[in-house]
Amino acid sequence: MSWVTDFWKVVETAATLTRDVQRAESDIKELRRDVNTLALTLSQLRSDLTHENAVTRLALDKFETDGQHLKESIDSRFDVLLTRLDSKIATFEDRKPGKQEAKNPRSLENKADD
Repeated sequence: MSWVTDFWKVVETAATLTRDVQRAESDIKELRRDVNTLALTLSQLRSDLTHENAVTRLALDKFETDGQHLKESIDSRFDVLLTRLDSKIATFEDRKPGKQEAKNPRSLENKADD
């Protein structure tokens, strides 16, 4: 009868090992699904980051271009106002009694005379 008991233990061990192997295979399949899902999520995030990077770069380039245009506009307005101011100063200098030769305050030649 001891051989029957030994045989029964072997059958129980084989059944237990089979069940454990099936459980391990099921866990491995679940882990593979999780890894695949994670890989797809990471790929989507990488794509989203690349897209956001491109959009941000375009926005920054547009702001930089707009800033440059604004600077050029302000510079040209400043030049116009400076020219008008020079003209007004020249007009007032022409009105002074005992008028001397009118000097353009922005010219380099007048800087040497001073």
